Amino acid sequence: MEGKFSHRNVCDRDLQIRDSLTGIAPEPLLNVGVRQGANLVTGELNVNPGTPLQMEIYLDKSSAPVYGLLVSYMKVSDTRAQEETIIFNGSVQHYSLY
Repeated sequence: MEGKFSHRNVCDRDLQIRDSLTGIAPEPLLNVGVRQGANLVTGELNVNPGTPLQMEIYLDKSSAPVYGLLVSYMKVSDTRAQEETIIFNGSVQHYSLY
């Protein structure tokens, strides 16, 4: 079949679509948390500069299988004078301004 193309019919010529399918996805709920070690921080937290903290961004359990999550930029701050970009263009920044 050199130089020739074959067209394959995948639908019946007499195909008629008579039904429709409608679904409802759960409303996504975005959650943010901070961990110090294995403990989730609740409320205020005083830490010394250089203390490792882990920020978590996640969707709730019902919407996570349906939706994706892309974080392209994130800046954290404790005051207007001290702030740190921890995600830039989707990449984690491995330095600290504190």
